[in-house]
Amino acid sequence: MGRGIGGLRQRCAAHRKLTSKRREKIDKAITYFENHREYMCYDTYLAQGFPIGTGVVESACGHLVKERMDKAGARWCLPGADAMLRLRAIYASGNWKEFLGFHEKRTHQRLYGEAA
Repeated sequence: MGRGIGGLRQRCAAHRKLTSKRREKIDKAITYFENHREYMCYDTYLAQGFPIGTGVVESACGHLVKERMDKAGARWCLPGADAMLRLRAIYASGNWKEFLGFHEKRTHQRLYGEAA
C-alpha cells in the first residue's frame, strides 16, 4: 500500500497543472489511504480466500433486502423491517431449524420461567 500512496504523490507532483479542486480530491484520497492502510492488506485477504470486491455484499443486499422489502405496495415500519430482515438472514444462512429451537426455548422461559 505504501508504494501505491507514493505513486499517487509522484503523479500529483508530475502533473503540476492540476486545478486546486482536483488536487484537493487527490489529497483527500491519499489521506484516506494513509489513515486506513492497516485495513488494506488485500494480498493477505485474497490468500485467505476472502472476497475484496463489493459483489458479495451487493448480491446479499439484493437477495436478502430488495427481493423481500421492495414488493409492490409494501409499507414497512422500522421495527417490522428489522425483524423481517433478521428472520430472512437466519433462513438464508441455513440456521432456521436451530433458530426455531432457540425461539421455542426462549418463549417457554418467558411464559413459564426458568424452572419449568
